[in-house]
Amino acid sequence: MAPEDPEDPEVKVTKVIGSDGKRKHKCDPTHKHVKFRDPVFWSGKEPFLVSFPDDKPFGKRQFGNREPTTVTLQLRPGQTETFKAIFTVEGEELQSEQTEGDIIVEGG
Repeated sequence: MAPEDPEDPEVKVTKVIGSDGKRKHKCDPTHKHVKFRDPVFWSGKEPFLVSFPDDKPFGKRQFGNREPTTVTLQLRPGQTETFKAIFTVEGEELQSEQTEGDIIVEGG
């Protein structure tokens, strides 16, 4: 896999079926590094909503496939916080073990 392009706001989402037969969603890059005011969007073949606990780090509850959003969490230089994406597909919220992907907010 090619290294992450910090200028590319896209996170590609792929649906896979795990060895347990359950639907899973994998993000590419799996660990997206962002900073305050960076744009981000998720894209995939099927409709979905993506959200993060406590509306962090984007300041709103959820957004859809290809809907752009901006990092609103501002951290001090040297600080980082990691947030795991929560996907809702066909009205079903996927459990954390069904999702591979997070956002790493870096201060600076």
